[in-house]
Amino acid sequence: MSIFGDQVGDGQAIKAVNDVMSAACHLLTLEVVAMGRKAGLSMASMITAINQSSGRSRFSEVALPALLAGKPSSDVALSVMIRDVDQAIALGIDAHAPMPIAAMTRALLQMGMNTVGPDARLDDMVDVIGNLAGTSLRAPDKAPDQVSHEVVHDAPATSGVDALPADAPGLTAMRAAHGALIKTKPVIGYIGLGAMGHALARQALNAASELHVYDVDPARVDALVQLGAKAAPDLATLASACDVIMLCVPGAHEVRATLFGDGGMAPALRPGTIIVDQSTGSPALTRALAAELAALGVALVDAPVAGGPKGASDGSLLSLCGGEQSALATVQALLGAMGSQVMAFGGPGNGHAAKLIKNALGACNRLITYESVSLAVKLGLDLDVLRAVIEKSSGCTAAFSRIVPNLRSGAPTAQLRLELLAKDLRLITQMAADCGTPAVIPNVVRGTVESAVGTLGKDANIDELARLFDLHVLSA
Repeated sequence: MSIFGDQVGDGQAIKAVNDVMSAACHLLTLEVVAMGRKAGLSMASMITAINQSSGRSRFSEVALPALLAGKPSSDVALSVMIRDVDQAIALGIDAHAPMPIAAMTRALLQMGMNTVGPDARLDDMVDVIGNLAGTSLRAPDKAPDQVSHEVVHDAPATSGVDALPADAPGLTAMRAAHGALIKTKPVIGYIGLGAMGHALARQALNAASELHVYDVDPARVDALVQLGAKAAPDLATLASACDVIMLCVPGAHEVRATLFGDGGMAPALRPGTIIVDQSTGSPALTRALAAELAALGVALVDAPVAGGPKGASDGSLLSLCGGEQSALATVQALLGAMGSQVMAFGGPGNGHAAKLIKNALGACNRLITYESVSLAVKLGLDLDVLRAVIEKSSGCTAAFSRIVPNLRSGAPTAQLRLELLAKDLRLITQMAADCGTPAVIPNVVRGTVESAVGTLGKDANIDELARLFDLHVLSA
């Protein structure tokens, strides 16, 4: 027999916390995967990426592979899950613990019950969420994933270079140039030398015959020059000198300005050049940009990264890539030489779509954790006992396992300003709108984070979100 607390009812309260986390994560993951499916990503590639990221959960590790294999994701009665979520919400009301995500989870579950009927199972939510998104989460992937050397390939999307006629002027020459680059150490340009860009540029030094760098801050440029890079006086000079140009700037608008703005690179780009966008950006804007560059004989590969500056430095970085096939092959080899694991998701924009899928689950599971743990604390539950139970139960997520141990110590779990988290959530919900999917839970989380930017400040670290749930007092 296990002892779950000092008070009568503690065991039932811990069960309620687990069940509401499990239900919210279950529906969130289905919503996000449906969005990815509509964006052109395969189920197999999404499962691989999710389970190597902060979006990982017991549901993603167990139920998603079962779903891919054509098996039920859960046999729990929907009426039982609604009852359990109702219990958690009632406890939250009594404890003055607001639970907006739990309330939205309950609404989605009720929608499922109303749609399927009183005998509905939790597995039926796979079809309910899929229908709401206008897709099927049970249908097999259109093209089987091919996994080799830690590279996952999705079917290429028809955008950018792939949208051009096979005999388009310069297309054959461009692809031949890409093939030649694989056999050599290219001349690389790097633009955007903040914390992440600096770490990535350092890795590029090892993969380049020459590295040319540019940033609006001369001190950042000097730091790379001291390591052996060459300072570019302007964007045009860098563009004319380089075979591959990598960018780590805030987003798609800055990428466009770097290419086509005043003093931008476009007039100086040589046919056959590859642009690698390592920012987190909009799939739709990336596809439009890829088409414009393709008309110049230039390929765009979106290759956002996961793992932060530490991952770039120690070689544990994950690059999520999309682009024209010959350019992808070149960039995969280059990023591998820079110490990154590479996953290729198909055509232009698909790398950004995959990154947003990962970020959506990571951000939303964090808020689900704060909301549920706040309830537990206000009910007087022991956090160590709660953690021991949840980590063996259906409500476990990577966010929970990372956050709870740090609540008492106050140590940061990540380095991300709220302004950037809000930007990511805007991109996520815009992608959902572009794809025609509701993304109900991500929209709730976006609203909470947007409000937090105003309350806590745009420069507050992501861990400061705990203050919204009265959890900051644990480390005070």
